[in-house]
Amino acid sequence: MKTIFFLIAASIFSLVILGCKKDEAKCTPSITSIIKNDASTIKVAYDNQNRISEYTSENNIKFKFQYNGLTGKLQIFNADTLFRTDNLTFDANGRLTSYEEFVNFSGDILRYFYLFYYNNEGYLSSTVQTLTGDGYDSYYKDTLIYTNGNLTKKITKLNNGTTTYRTIDFTYGSLSNKTWNFYWNAYTEPFEIVSGFIFLYSMLGKPSQNLPTNIVVTEGTFIDNFSYDYSLNSDGSVLEYNEARTNSIIGSISNNFKLNYNCK
Repeated sequence: MKTIFFLIAASIFSLVILGCKKDEAKCTPSITSIIKNDASTIKVAYDNQNRISEYTSENNIKFKFQYNGLTGKLQIFNADTLFRTDNLTFDANGRLTSYEEFVNFSGDILRYFYLFYYNNEGYLSSTVQTLTGDGYDSYYKDTLIYTNGNLTKKITKLNNGTTTYRTIDFTYGSLSNKTWNFYWNAYTEPFEIVSGFIFLYSMLGKPSQNLPTNIVVTEGTFIDNFSYDYSLNSDGSVLEYNEARTNSIIGSISNNFKLNYNCK
């Protein structure tokens, strides 16, 4: 399902929406490119309100945002050909509240509709995905749990929220998260049906306060383990990080990511 985006979701780390402030004494960095293993590059652009306006994947798939008050459009281009246009809504704080996409699956039109909910502290607390069309009428639900300002557990339930499918446990070190919203891997993106739209994390409320050192994904008896270490800029934003992944299917693999900013 939505296989065109699988490679994107597996290879991208993070995005931010804050732009460079005009005050020369203080500069809030925005990521403009991410280089994976010194080979592939992801590019990001922003509008004059410091919102993400365009994103280009390492496979040259482009995502272009259009904003109109509390609504928006996301246009997806494959080789410069418009592939799909999705619908967005926002709250007064600029946070994403809903996302709608229509997918042509073997001639049948499927509607994916996502709702996003926030707690009183401003963190994303739950998401609900409804799938209708071609005989489908069901929803998935994510519940996010925070401890001391950090996301520590994410629980995904299927079958209209009755059956636990996946749990994700997060462990953090002492390093502060100075680069706003981090994306770690396909498991931790906003949508549990892997969509590739990981850059939407920048629109989903407050980020965790610290950088994760370990993420453990459990699906029944299958366990996927991710470990991270970081090199920082002088302002504390992430300059480079390494990811080590281990599970019973792939064994052990590692990746290196370098981040560039529009101000340092």
